[in-house]
Amino acid sequence: MNKLITRITIILVVGFLVKTFINYRYDEGYMDSVDMQICMGLKEGLLKDTSLHPTFQQFPKTTKPTDSYIFYWHNTKIYLPKYDIKGVYIGGLSESGDGLIFVYKNNIKIMIGDDKSMPIKDIFATTEIYSDKTTTSKIGTEMTRKMFGKNLTLMDITMYGYEHTPDDIKCTSDSYWDDASLMFAFALKGISHGLGDTKAVYRQSPNDDVYIDKMYKAKDKTTNYEIRKMTADKSKLITIAYMFPENAVNQDLVFAFDKNYSADTDRPKWLESLQIAISSNGSKKALDNYIKVAKEAGISQKSINNTIRFSKIFFDKE
Repeated sequence: MNKLITRITIILVVGFLVKTFINYRYDEGYMDSVDMQICMGLKEGLLKDTSLHPTFQQFPKTTKPTDSYIFYWHNTKIYLPKYDIKGVYIGGLSESGDGLIFVYKNNIKIMIGDDKSMPIKDIFATTEIYSDKTTTSKIGTEMTRKMFGKNLTLMDITMYGYEHTPDDIKCTSDSYWDDASLMFAFALKGISHGLGDTKAVYRQSPNDDVYIDKMYKAKDKTTNYEIRKMTADKSKLITIAYMFPENAVNQDLVFAFDKNYSADTDRPKWLESLQIAISSNGSKKALDNYIKVAKEAGISQKSINNTIRFSKIFFDKE
């Protein structure tokens, strides 16, 4: 029922934003009495959608995750549970980024990846069907700046949604742009996530470009955490997703992310070799060494075959 409310509300919000776009041509977004009534109706619908209720809370207190290995992904420190790993899949999770997946024998999965973070100049831009070509407009660009300011990214909009709830919508004549930006952010916030329904969302301080989304996927009975971190220059978005089966322990190591705890010195040889290969900027020699060590360590042949296929495409021919 909640997902149906979300879909209906998103359609209505899109309609409101289109009307905002049209209004801007004539009166730069003044909200008359009819607009206020429409706005109040949308607000009531949004208030019924429980997926829009979570807002940022601070990280819970954590201690040093002793049962873990430290791994680095582009200078980002990640803690891996110290359980038996079945397979390691190296490859591109998208056309513009790299990826790595750890599959554990106890069904824990960890997905690590990065993707280009493209600036958004026009949130009203249109994309042609069967094409990546995007058409922007002067009016759309001006409206985007009025709603969100400059140097906007998709993560900025997502975090803005988690800073607010529908209660913050005012529906007054002078709140047009604030209300429009909130509705746009809520439309993204309300979209169902592949890892489950959001139960809590964490950010340490308002200025941080990193947050953690805690989700539950009822179908799989998994508790999942997704860490999203923007690089300092905002050129890349790093994503780390932990997927824990029901009753799995050691989940709090997620919140040790990027903290300066001392490293364990007993990382297995195959993980050391993997770290060298990942940090080598495409060295085929380093990856071949990892493949050799991984075979000896009993890492699944299926995941090793996947790595071999990937290396033929993306790693240097040394």
